[in-house]
Amino acid sequence: MYKVICLLCVLMMSCDSNDVEPENDLVGKWKLIEVYSDPGDGSGTYNPVDSDKTIEFKNNGRFVSNGNICQFEIQPIEGSKGSYSIDDNTLSPDDCDFNTGLPFEFDGNKLIISYFCIEGCGEKYERVN
Repeated sequence: MYKVICLLCVLMMSCDSNDVEPENDLVGKWKLIEVYSDPGDGSGTYNPVDSDKTIEFKNNGRFVSNGNICQFEIQPIEGSKGSYSIDDNTLSPDDCDFNTGLPFEFDGNKLIISYFCIEGCGEKYERVN
């Protein structure tokens, strides 16, 4: 019995908190809080916005948004939905004019979605649940 308890302790201590599926960091609802814009010279910054735009990531690899994820817009006008890939860190909206996924990344506890803009643009989201 003692050996079994020791074995269980060793196994538990060998588990790394990084073993959590990356999906768990993304699943949930996120709200747009900042947008990035660059005048073309690399001096762009993220600026706070007052927006109701949200995106919700589901456990099944799908997302829904109350705003258009195909376009860089601050206020939700038309909703969108699609799939996401943790392996590629991309969002693939169902009805966009482009065929490549939008890249996303984490900056601490913020989610950043990059758009295909000549001078650089992006959106920063904060988890709301």
